Amino acid sequence: MKTYMNTDEVAMFLGRSPKAICKLVERGQLPHRRLGRRVIFVRPELEQFIQTLPGMDIQDIQRRWNHL
Repeated sequence: MKTYMNTDEVAMFLGRSPKAICKLVERGQLPHRRLGRRVIFVRPELEQFIQTLPGMDIQDIQRRWNHL
């Protein structure tokens, strides 16, 4: 499993568009890091962030997307 993810990978992981991910980053609503102009996401940090949100957990999200 890859530790670092780019915007496109996070969009696929969360079932959102890359543009929506960029907006969440601009608003400071997703944990991320900047390397110059590039935005990267540390997968364990992103998973931990998602676990703290109300609603489905990571396993539920992955099961739902695997059935589509």
